[in-house]
Amino acid sequence: MWRPLSNGSSARCRKTQKNVRATIQLGDVALGKGETDGAIKRWRSIEQQNPAFLPLVAERLMKAYVQLGRAAEGLAWLRSKMDARLGPELLDVVYRYELDVHGIDDAVALMREQIRRQPSLMALTRLVEAEATRASEAVSHEVATAVAPVGDSALADPVEAGSNADIQRAQDLGAIRDLLQSRTRNLARYTCQECGFRARLFYWQCPGCNRWETYAPRRTETLGGSGGASM
Repeated sequence: MWRPLSNGSSARCRKTQKNVRATIQLGDVALGKGETDGAIKRWRSIEQQNPAFLPLVAERLMKAYVQLGRAAEGLAWLRSKMDARLGPELLDVVYRYELDVHGIDDAVALMREQIRRQPSLMALTRLVEAEATRASEAVSHEVATAVAPVGDSALADPVEAGSNADIQRAQDLGAIRDLLQSRTRNLARYTCQECGFRARLFYWQCPGCNRWETYAPRRTETLGGSGGASM
């Protein structure tokens, strides 16, 4: 349940956020000048200021690493930060780039590991997404292999190429994926520490009370209202 911060805690939070916000902006400036390595160094330095804010620059970091052709390096660094505190916040970015860089099998293994360490509906949704994709790809591969042309003929009818069990599993996982996505799309929210306003995006200025730097960088999962408005 949301409760406002004490005056002292609120002041400390704002001071930290001002420093982090400045660092993010300096990284943006460096990137705009074409200094991609410099931008990466700026954003990575947030770990020394307050590691809780690293997820706010995770997407920026990965795009910069991709631009330099070093996506695997950036991904390995972010994965090393997925501890008990940052795991849920980094999950979405790391999962997407794990798919792109290492493929579906590694993405599935990553989500299984995350669920064992920190079970959450968001991690479960990503695991089912990955399993559904892998099952669908397996059926497509079976069909493509079975109907590969040999001379002037094909080996099998494409309708019957995939096994019924594999096709049914892919369909079931797809249905479960769609259900989970619909239920969790707006589940994780950032919460203003002053007024309790909840939002999908991180705001430096709260849309609810208009106060600056009142959001904690960690999202919470909730299925219902918890004392504050939301958007």
